[in-house]
Formats: sequence, C-alpha cells, structure tokens
Amino acid sequence: MDIKDLSATVRFELEEEPETFVLTWTTTPWTLLGNVALAVGKDIPYCRVHIQTCGNQSFIVAKDRLSEVFSDTEYTVVEEFLGEKLLGKSYHPVFSFVRENFEWEQ
Repeated sequence: MDIKDLSATVRFELEEEPETFVLTWTTTPWTLLGNVALAVGKDIPYCRVHIQTCGNQSFIVAKDRLSEVFSDTEYTVVEEFLGEKLLGKSYHPVFSFVRENFEWEQ
C-alpha cells in the first residue's frame, strides 16, 4: 500500500545575504513555530540558483534535489559548494516572535 504524506518546502532568508533563501523540506510544518536551526550536511553538494521571474532573489538547495524542487521552473545555477559553507549562518525565522521572545546562543 502506498501512503501519501503532505509536505512543505519553506524558504529561510539568510541574515548576511539579503534575498538569499535556503529551501528546506518538511513533513511536519507545525514545528516551524519553534524552529531555531536548519540541518545541513557539511559534505553534501549544494547549489545557489537564480530564477528569472524572482528578481534578485537566489535560492540554496541540495544539488541532488534541484530537478525535483524546480521541476516546473527554469533556473540558472550560479554557484556550487559543499554544505560546510552554510555552517554557522544565521537566518530570519519564519515567525518573528521566535527571535523576539527567545534567546539562544549561535
């Protein structure tokens, strides 16, 4: 029996790089309320892509997932790099109250 599970792709804007978003996938979107970290693989290849219709925005996604994430969209790979480049990066939480009401060390 095949079971379909709902999922969501969510974008997190990097603080140091405005208009650059790390795309993440989750089957538990209700956990986004308390999200305080993104998991990346330091040895996994990632790509930064540009989509013509999105202005100056760029999106970071695992290289192996490009064709599925952007299956209906034309994109240009701007950069390829290993996930270790993302370690320690800060991002804006999906919901601003997380940062306003909780403090954590980065």
